[in-house]
Amino acid sequence: AKSLIDKHIEATGGAAVLKERKSTRAVGTLSVPSQGLNGTVEIVAMRANKMLQKQSINGIGDIVEGFDGTHAWSNDPMRGPNLATGKELEERTLDADFDANLNVGTRYTSMKTLEKTTFDGKECYKLSLTRKDGVQDIDFYDVNTGLKVGAINTRESGMGKITATSTLPTPTATPT
Repeated sequence: AKSLIDKHIEATGGAAVLKERKSTRAVGTLSVPSQGLNGTVEIVAMRANKMLQKQSINGIGDIVEGFDGTHAWSNDPMRGPNLATGKELEERTLDADFDANLNVGTRYTSMKTLEKTTFDGKECYKLSLTRKDGVQDIDFYDVNTGLKVGAINTRESGMGKITATSTLPTPTATPT
């Protein structure tokens, strides 16, 4: 599993290039088919593990989450403003790790390749990554390019545990 993550790092420019990045920005769409919901998502992350995420969901409104390196907060139409504590804060801290791919050794107690499978129409390796708290993250890496193409993660929220499947596009620009 570690060698597949290393291949992804090399495919995205190498560790030296990634360490020089100052910020990243991702824009995409989201859907919750079981609820008939869809919308957009934008995530901006910066060095010092700072992050801002905005989800605009049709019929619900904007859900905004942030992390300033110490505190995690959210504001949404269902719960209003909220400061994350406990498990939710721990997971937000983990997710805001700007150099997450470079820090896998400190993030997980075990990593293993489960199988070769198809994810989002691509032939992929499916990895099981067990966090220090015992929770398992699943990542998918393209067999041909080495790039990470998606993940399945379970996280705590103010509304309970949420499991999300994310698909990632092929990068089109050099990280900055």
